[in-house]
Amino acid sequence: MRKFWVRNARGQVFDMNREDAFFSKPKGLGIARKAAYTQIGYSFMEKENVLSQKKPYGNMVFDGYEQYEEFCRILQFTPLVLMYQPLDTMYYMDVNTFTIEKGDISEKDTFLTCKVTFEGTTPWYAEKKAVRKESALDGKKYEYAYPYLYTDYASGEAELVNDSGMEAYCRLKLYGPLDTPYWRLVQNGVTVSEGKVLGKIENGSCLVVDSNPGSLEIAEYDLLERFVKDRYEDSDFDTRRFIYLPPGSSRLKISHAGTANVKFLVEVMEFAG
Repeated sequence: MRKFWVRNARGQVFDMNREDAFFSKPKGLGIARKAAYTQIGYSFMEKENVLSQKKPYGNMVFDGYEQYEEFCRILQFTPLVLMYQPLDTMYYMDVNTFTIEKGDISEKDTFLTCKVTFEGTTPWYAEKKAVRKESALDGKKYEYAYPYLYTDYASGEAELVNDSGMEAYCRLKLYGPLDTPYWRLVQNGVTVSEGKVLGKIENGSCLVVDSNPGSLEIAEYDLLERFVKDRYEDSDFDTRRFIYLPPGSSRLKISHAGTANVKFLVEVMEFAG
């Protein structure tokens, strides 16, 4: 049975599978692409091929106005995340806007049925797992779900796997103290992207490198996720800097000019269509 939840900007979650408030007849969950062509002689050459914006919709069936108002209170704090579990895997979609068409309780069935449409700003994406070596001595591998924390000496690395056919956005967090942190993503021996920030990240702070276009930044935060200052101008403009994880297996390698242990966390948004 397919299950749905919606989470608001405050972290509050509404269960859309409740007996007194459930999401019925969902549509628009699949994937679609739009292409434009130009004619050359008797042939047609593709000049653009893009994903269509997702707008899943369906009916929210409420026992009454009390449940309807509870649902609306959750949705008023945007942006939202629509959560969808068709089988064992949970998928997520970022949502900025939505529409809900309020109905009336009918004499026929005594339920309040409202059509709801979510306008997605991303395709469906899934959380992934990372694999890393605990040490060079035992050679064992351990799995961690993203977000993923790795601690080593002055350098560290993690294996990242993208099972989709599209590049995945990455949000890298590098925890201080660090001196001129440097990161490099390698696939099949080839450097896919790399970046560096000149200067220090003090203890109690972290550097965030986020490649999601909706929150694109290189900035410094404290450990409570409060913004400290922008570090984009301190980054190395001769490098790509932002990390876009290609399909397949890659290795993310972290180092810095100091001697303190490297601690970092990676969040990967892998698209599922």
